[in-house]
Amino acid sequence: MRFNRGKSAFLSGWMSLLLLSACVSTEPRELVPTISQSPEQIVLAGDGGASEPEVDFGLTATVNESDSLTNISVLPGIRVRSVSNGGPADRAGIRAGDVILS
Repeated sequence: MRFNRGKSAFLSGWMSLLLLSACVSTEPRELVPTISQSPEQIVLAGDGGASEPEVDFGLTATVNESDSLTNISVLPGIRVRSVSNGGPADRAGIRAGDVILS
């Protein structure tokens, strides 16, 4: 009896392996990346309440996303998109493309 159960388990495992191998393809395929992320809004100030004064740093910033088309992800910090000439950010040496971490 013991031998038959062991043989049955072996055959069952072997059949499972055969079925799994039928699901796997080893042929290379060309994958075309598509971008399907929706834009996100970032609020750098508070919730817009009247009790908090707004500060103009002289720059516009967005989410810091990776530049890779194959691995799109949000990275730490914010990416500076533009800097106003003569503004506080310009005087501090911040340039478009910089990533602000803190």
